[in-house]
Amino acid sequence: MPVFLRNTIHLLALLAALTLSAREQTDTLKVLSGIRGADVTVYNLYRENRAADRAKAMEYAELFLSSADTTAAEPLLAAVCDELADWYEYDRSLFSRAIRWRSRSLAIYESLGDRHNEALAQYRLSREYTSLGQYHRALQYVSSAMNYFERTHDTDNLIECYNILGVVYFTCRQYDRAYEWFTRYTDGARMAGDTSRMVLGLNNSAVLAYTLRDTLKARTLIRESGFLSSAVRDTSKLCKVYLNNVSLYLMSGDLQAAASTLETVKPLLRKPDETGLYYQDEGLLLMAAGRLDEAAAALGKAISAFGTGEYGSKIQHCYGILQRIYAMKGEYRNAYQALIRYYEADIANRPDEIFLDFYKVQKELEMSREQEKMSRRQNLVIFLCSIGVLSLVFILILLYGKSKRKSLEIRRQEEEIASQNELIELRKLHDYQIGRMTEELSHKLTELNAGVKDLTTRKKISAICRELVKSKDENEWREMNRFVPAFNSVFYQRLIADFPTLSINERRLCALLNMNMTTKEISEITRQSPHSINIARARLRSKFNLTGKTTSLQEFLSRYNP
Repeated sequence: MPVFLRNTIHLLALLAALTLSAREQTDTLKVLSGIRGADVTVYNLYRENRAADRAKAMEYAELFLSSADTTAAEPLLAAVCDELADWYEYDRSLFSRAIRWRSRSLAIYESLGDRHNEALAQYRLSREYTSLGQYHRALQYVSSAMNYFERTHDTDNLIECYNILGVVYFTCRQYDRAYEWFTRYTDGARMAGDTSRMVLGLNNSAVLAYTLRDTLKARTLIRESGFLSSAVRDTSKLCKVYLNNVSLYLMSGDLQAAASTLETVKPLLRKPDETGLYYQDEGLLLMAAGRLDEAAAALGKAISAFGTGEYGSKIQHCYGILQRIYAMKGEYRNAYQALIRYYEADIANRPDEIFLDFYKVQKELEMSREQEKMSRRQNLVIFLCSIGVLSLVFILILLYGKSKRKSLEIRRQEEEIASQNELIELRKLHDYQIGRMTEELSHKLTELNAGVKDLTTRKKISAICRELVKSKDENEWREMNRFVPAFNSVFYQRLIADFPTLSINERRLCALLNMNMTTKEISEITRQSPHSINIARARLRSKFNLTGKTTSLQEFLSRYNP
């Protein structure tokens, strides 16, 4: 690429970045102007130092938040609070300060109705309360966050909630529940293909198994986690795994494995709690080897490391170990001083009270879940009952509609039958009149025949009379059937399907026309004048859209014949 073109592209990219930065700054200033007490200068100092000097940036962030109205529902304030909370949690291990700022971001997310970030803040609060040893609060927050992650199928964050619950229940000595949550954590990590989490879950379960004196199971879990450890790239999780393994080896008396693992974990130490646990385990290892002076020095380093953060319970544990070391050395004054420090830490932490609060919260959550389950069951019953009632109403409507259609069909059939009966009666009357005329004609011919002297003529007249009588008897029903329309025929059903608005008289006229009857014949059958029949035919042509066409009614109606 030519140098000129490359320089031009770089210049355009720089201008675009500057334009975007200026736009972002304008938007930020607009947001800050709406927050009471927000100092734009301090906020800009915080932004400028984030990359170069994070510690100084956090000082400016805290100064900015201290003067700004953090009750304002602004995502910008929540983001600064979260960053400050992360700083105190991860970089300084000052969990109470992290909780202070995390609680503010949580309140903002609640005001905004941002349920996802609200759940994330609750999970992080549970993690910070766990580190601080306030397990009852940790249980409250992690349960609330987990409910949201379950509903939204947020597997990644849900797995982390499982781990928090496992740690909380393990610390509070509810080992069955701790094992359940550690197992869920491991299974979730296995399904997600996350080796780091899987190793940590197996390792936590191993520690729990050793605590319950299930040595065989613990060793199996350690071997499995050790086999997978080579694929772990998460330094923090790997460090926890190794430190757990050191504790397990110390509990089982395998001092050589403990020493080897301590050497492995040393380059991975980053956080104060990791360093403190390292020196604590080193002190226990040296104490087991009889090197008491070195053990006491290692415990001193552990206490110093824990002292940089809020690790009261861990410091207390170290003083308990120191008291035993000094007692073994015969340094009872130092042992007494370590014991005093131990009880001072005990008073500060009050673990018994924390456990009581934890059990109280646990019972409240269990009752709340039971009430929620009962409410869901009641809602399900109401829903099913509503569905049942709606289904019944729907069925009744269908039955009513079917009954109504059936009633209308019966009425139509009754009208058709009545019309058919009317035709039959008319034809009977017509045939009766023809019969009378035939009888009268036959009688007159008979009388006439009596006065005729020619024998041949008389025979012919007698034959005519017999033919008249015979014709009357044979054709009586045949003629009637011919002129009575078949209202249940295929023709009739097809016609009514296309033209359901035809009146009874119009339907009757169509049936007669379909039999190719003339206007005169129809007039004789229906006892209507030819003029009336012609008017009815004209109306039919209009209904059939035949007006102005050459197609006859008979041709049109023949289309409906089978």
